[in-house]
Amino acid sequence: MVWARGTWRGPYVPPQPQHFPELIPGQHWAVTAYLKTPHGARNPAGFDYEGYVFAQGIRAIAQVRGEPQRLASEATEWSLALWAQRARYGLRQAMLPYLESLRWVGWC
Repeated sequence: MVWARGTWRGPYVPPQPQHFPELIPGQHWAVTAYLKTPHGARNPAGFDYEGYVFAQGIRAIAQVRGEPQRLASEATEWSLALWAQRARYGLRQAMLPYLESLRWVGWC
């Protein structure tokens, strides 16, 4: 008999951080993903999670499988929206060294 050892260590072990590539506006990425529709609990008296995510505009949930591959590092076409996203990204990157000691810096 062979016992399989999974990666789950229990509910009280903190999860290990995973590498996530830096996303810059204008880049093109290819990923293999598993898509599914969001489902809520089947309890009729409970919170309607399925209705909540539908109201938020979320129609699918994806799990990325494997490593994402960057197809293009620079934008092939420019628009005003892409320019604004690039400016916002540059401002955020310039502010991060000054904000590292603050509590919610990871959310900006």
